[in-house]
Amino acid sequence: MMSLEVAGLSVSYGEAKALEDVTFSLQHPSSLVIVGPNGAGKTTLLKALLGMVDYEGKLRVFGLEPRRDSQKLRQLVSYLPQASSVNQLVPLKVRDIVYSPQELAGESREAAERAIEITDIGGLLERRFSELSGGQKQRVLIARALAKRAKMLLLDEPFSMVDVGGREQIAELLLEAQRREEITLVIVSHDLSYFLKREPYVALLNKRLIAFGRAREALTLENLAKAYGLARLGEVYLAGEEHGPY
Repeated sequence: MMSLEVAGLSVSYGEAKALEDVTFSLQHPSSLVIVGPNGAGKTTLLKALLGMVDYEGKLRVFGLEPRRDSQKLRQLVSYLPQASSVNQLVPLKVRDIVYSPQELAGESREAAERAIEITDIGGLLERRFSELSGGQKQRVLIARALAKRAKMLLLDEPFSMVDVGGREQIAELLLEAQRREEITLVIVSHDLSYFLKREPYVALLNKRLIAFGRAREALTLENLAKAYGLARLGEVYLAGEEHGPY
């Protein structure tokens, strides 16, 4: 079963091309990390998958066309926002964020409880979301996404607001959830070093798709030079894990 089918995908903002002729496909269930320099179109690709931007070319998510089938797609895909997207002024408890009214009985409640177990946030349920650390906030948002019982999770920079020590924890949590729940995971990240042990698929992007495949196939010196430029490539290597793509 194919989770993603992308062929000749192009997106423009006015006269500016954000994505140009991007083509790849992804089986379900699997993990994909999208990497590339700033302005490469990574977030635009996520928005296209969600039907949030106009595009040219073919795009199918579980066989659905995002703009035409947006209602059905919302049942299959869960988008994980950055923790900063939750209004910190509203005194929401973790329980309020993970459980929706539909998740208080039957199978929906079981799904929420399973998500709480996977993310290990049972001890945080009565805490206010605004009081949590960056890593704890991300675990709560991951639990909310898993509770939806979606077949695909889309994550835009899941390490934002998470310190270096918590990043490996978040990556392990996501990959374990992907394996246990048999979902497809699509992650935009500047740093995929924490995901490499599970050998995800990698899309190396700079408006055009530079390479697609397993990390060892996609992240060659030649491909990295094409994506980041020869001068920039040296900076990426010197920066190491904190700023590099791997």
